[in-house]
Amino acid sequence: MESLVILVPEPHLAETNAMLHDLGWPEDNFTVALSVTGAAPKTHCGLRALVDAAFCTAIDHKLARKPDLTAALIINTCSDKNRHQQFPSVVAAAGLQLILPQVD
Repeated sequence: MESLVILVPEPHLAETNAMLHDLGWPEDNFTVALSVTGAAPKTHCGLRALVDAAFCTAIDHKLARKPDLTAALIINTCSDKNRHQQFPSVVAAAGLQLILPQVD
């Protein structure tokens, strides 16, 4: 199994969710809101999931027909045993921060 991280710019969110839905995932997959400053509004969304190699290949085949989407996405895979710092590392490398909810 592999750990998969995908970061998607907000304008490409619907298309990316539709692509993943075509591969058997739910309609809304990106639950982590991101921005450059860590404040709203979100500019990107992210996900991390455990997937098999066949799923990664299926994503690659879908993206081969979508060069604009491929260019927009940040996709990172690593061994499941190395997943613990994967998401924060990919987010930081992209120059993004988590948007944390405001608590009163």
